[in-house]
Amino acid sequence: MHQIETELDAIRTEARATATRLRSSGDYTPQGIADTFDRYRQHNAWDDKVAELAAAASAAIDNASRQRDELKSAMVTPTGTTEEQLLAELRHQRRAQRVSAALEAGAGALVELIVNADQADLPLLHEHAVDYYSVRGGQAGEAGMAMIDHALQQRSPEYAAAASTAGRAESTRHVIAEKLKFVQAAVTDPNASDPTPGGVATVSVSAAGEDVANLAA
Repeated sequence: MHQIETELDAIRTEARATATRLRSSGDYTPQGIADTFDRYRQHNAWDDKVAELAAAASAAIDNASRQRDELKSAMVTPTGTTEEQLLAELRHQRRAQRVSAALEAGAGALVELIVNADQADLPLLHEHAVDYYSVRGGQAGEAGMAMIDHALQQRSPEYAAAASTAGRAESTRHVIAEKLKFVQAAVTDPNASDPTPGGVATVSVSAAGEDVANLAA
């Protein structure tokens, strides 16, 4: 992501320098400036480069979410032989009342169950809890789903780290979009303006953390 950001900034700087040079030379009419700038634009393939970098930035952010989702899926997807899964189902049936009581009791009890569950039992416990909060819906359902995810993060530091990275990566999407707006303007309009100092477009993706800055498409 940091490399993508650097390349976007370099393209914008090159385009703005080209426009400034053409405007200050005194050799061109306004139309001549526009036409010559357009030739530079085509020769340097600025549009293609910007499009490629935009796609790469989006892919890097999406990959962070994909890694998070894959780790979560690995935790809550049943594994083992058919017999082992059947035994887990029987255990869950015996514990169904306890799980239901934990759901009614609130966050703490369910978090404890999820954090301490055997891996073979976690998928069914997770399914039970998700079904419960899906039926409740509304703010209570959303809070419950968030609590379930919190419990999974408590259970797996690896998943917690991936979830944190994905969340912070997603927060950079609007930063990249703002940078792209100024880069795209710079490569198409010789009279384009520069980002406002301190504005969103001047914020580095590194502000979201080195793990986000190092994300790749």
